[in-house]
Amino acid sequence: MRIRLHDLINHSLGNFREALRLRYSLLPYWYTLFALSERDASLLMAPLFYHFPTDERTFAIDDTFMVGDALLVHPVVHENAQSVDVYLPNGIWYLHADWTFDVMPSFSKLPQVYSGNQEINVPVDLRTIPFFYRGGYIVAKKARPRRSSVAMIPDPYTIVIALDNSDKPTATGHLYIDDYHSTDFSTARLYRMEYTSSTFKFIRLEGSNNPDTPLIERVVIMSPTMTMPSKVYVSTPDGKKRDIEFSFTGPEGSRSALLVLRKPLVKAEDGWELHVE
Repeated sequence: MRIRLHDLINHSLGNFREALRLRYSLLPYWYTLFALSERDASLLMAPLFYHFPTDERTFAIDDTFMVGDALLVHPVVHENAQSVDVYLPNGIWYLHADWTFDVMPSFSKLPQVYSGNQEINVPVDLRTIPFFYRGGYIVAKKARPRRSSVAMIPDPYTIVIALDNSDKPTATGHLYIDDYHSTDFSTARLYRMEYTSSTFKFIRLEGSNNPDTPLIERVVIMSPTMTMPSKVYVSTPDGKKRDIEFSFTGPEGSRSALLVLRKPLVKAEDGWELHVE
C-alpha cells in the first residue's frame, strides 16, 4: 500500500503538535521543580532507585525515570516498537491517557490504574509517550494550547490530583508562581497543594497573594475506589459556600474513577477550601 507524502507529513505534524501540547501543559510543573531545586538541590529528573532506594528491582533499570516525585516516564526509543515493558515501584500509578486531560473536555476516557511492585506491558504507537501519575501527588498544569509560554502566563490552571489507595486517600504537591521574566523574587509565591479528608486547599509557604494570580478552571481527581459524591462546594474564610459543577465516572475494571470539577472560580492561592462530600 502506497502512502502519499502529503498524508505522511500531515500525520507526523499532528503527532508533533500533540507532543508539544503535552510538553507545554506541564510547564507549571517543571517551573515549580526548578524553584524547589534552587532551594534544596532536589533532582528534576532521577532514576527510579533514587526515589525507591529499598526496591532492588529498580537498581538495574535505566530506561525509566522520575520527573520530580509525581511522574514516572518510560520513553519509547526503539524503532517500530508496538509495546514497552514498564516496571512500577511500590504505590499506585495512573497511566496518562493519550492527552485526554489536555484536549478532550468530555474526559470520556478513564485512565488505567495499576498497583506497584509489578512489570506491565503498555501498547504504544507513534503518538504514545508512556508516563504515569503517582498516587498521592498533585500536578498543576495549563491545558489551553498556546503558541508560546509567554502567552500562557495569564491562562488558568488545571489541577490533577492522583489519590493514593489508603483508607483515607491523600495527595500533596507544590506550585511556584512569579513574574516569569525577571530575577525579582518579591512577587514569587510558593504553595503546597493538599488533598486530605476529602478537602483540597492551597497552603502558602512563601510570598504574598497577588491580584494577578490566574484562576483554577478545572480540578481532575483520579481514584481507584472513589464513589459518586453528593455535592462539591467551595468555602471561604468569611463562611460563604458555593456549589461546584462536577461530573463523575466510576471505576470500571482496571480503570480508575474520575471526578472532574469545572470552573471552581478560585485563584491559585490560599484562602479557600474545596470540599467533596
